Parts: sequence; structure tokens; C-alpha cells
Amino acid sequence: MKFLTDDDRFGIVVAPTGSPHMFQFQMVVGGRLIGDSEPCIIGSAVKRLGRLKKLNDRRLAPDFSDPAAVMRLLQVDDELHDATTLSLSESLDNWLLRGYEYDGDVVFMAREYRVSETSGEILAVIIDSSVYGSLVEMFRTYWSMCETAAT
Repeated sequence: MKFLTDDDRFGIVVAPTGSPHMFQFQMVVGGRLIGDSEPCIIGSAVKRLGRLKKLNDRRLAPDFSDPAAVMRLLQVDDELHDATTLSLSESLDNWLLRGYEYDGDVVFMAREYRVSETSGEILAVIIDSSVYGSLVEMFRTYWSMCETAAT
């Protein structure tokens, strides 16, 4: 099942695998599908996506004229780092994923993590918080129905 914004720049892609409580879980950030298709447990991802931190730091205003600068800020400022880092599921282990809410918008940033590299393409997207909330609620409802059917 795909839960996508109208412009396909952000989304959640999830499918039961046939094994109880196991799902394929991927995300779309900046129009690109990220994550792998290996089965994983996604309960913590469901909860974490529904509880993004609301931040008021003006340095995080989502204009993305310099996404690398925003990503660096989120890496070096301990408070922002902890508030925005998203560890969602094993299928996203090779991705540095950040998410937060700022002034009515939700911001997601992703960069593929490679041990030998400290930089790479930064994927970024800004979503209206009400659109984001609707997508997450549809995702949560779908996951809950699948979990109920598996028991």
C-alpha cells in the first residue's frame, strides 16, 4: 500500500509479507523511494512518524536554499540532532533520516549513509502538516488492520 502526497514527493510504502507482524517498509522523500524491501517489524515506525517534534528554531525554517547547511546543523547541534533523528525500521538502516514539524509544515531530509563517505545527495521535502497527518493516520490505520488480521 502506498500513502503519497499529491505530488509524489513524500510517502510511506508498506506491505505485509505474509509472516505475522512483518512488513516491507519504505519511504518516499523528495520524490525518491528509499529503504530496502526486506521484511521488518514497523510498530516503532508507526508511533515515531505520528510523533514528530515541533521545533521553533528559526534556523530550521524550511526553504532549502542550502539543504546541506540544514543537515550539518542537525548533525552538530545535540538538541536538534536528538529531536530530529528518525530511527524507524531496519529497512532504513542505510539512511540518515531527519524529520520535524516547523510552523505548520513537516520537513523530512534523508541522506544515504555510507561508511566511507560523509556526504551525498540530500533528499528533502516540505509537507503541509495536515496532509502529513492524514497520510500517517491512513498508514497507522492500515497497519493496525493488518496486525489485527494477523492475530
